[in-house]
Amino acid sequence: MALNDGPLHRPPLTELERSLTHEYLFASQVIHLAMLMGALAFLTVTIVLYAGAIPDVYGDVSLLDTLSSIHAIYAFGAYSLAMLLYKRQIAGSETDVNPDADRVSAFLSRVRTAQIVRLALYEGAAFMGLVVCMLAAMNGTLHVHPIYWWNVASTAILAGLIVLTFPTRTKIIQIFHDLYGSY
Repeated sequence: MALNDGPLHRPPLTELERSLTHEYLFASQVIHLAMLMGALAFLTVTIVLYAGAIPDVYGDVSLLDTLSSIHAIYAFGAYSLAMLLYKRQIAGSETDVNPDADRVSAFLSRVRTAQIVRLALYEGAAFMGLVVCMLAAMNGTLHVHPIYWWNVASTAILAGLIVLTFPTRTKIIQIFHDLYGSY
């Protein structure tokens, strides 16, 4: 079911198609890729540190255990909050926007903002997991206790989200239909 009151509030699809420019899509795609590249660059540094570390058989892992637990809790909270904020931002409010072109522009702005907020929360979880891995790599613990590599899972989840939600014309139009309904 559409989030608004139906056809009276739905801007024409033709206006969306006209406003959905190459520049809009390109900027959204660059934002998605930049979020991923930051996490992948951090992962690369972590792998380099791991490769150069001397294994520490006697290292204390209590801090890493605590940080891994905090990371899991944070990631779960971030993913839940990201879904909630994304839906709220997309639904938004159009009470003071009248012309169809302004309503489409407001819709596209809400979509981009919602995407950035969602990505930022997922990226925060990814970086937290990568920090745990980096600390374990730097002190040599990761060689002895590879279980801490599981903290990279949040980076894989970020990458998966980016692949699945990578902005395309078709996906933006689908969000439009999901919000306003099809007719």
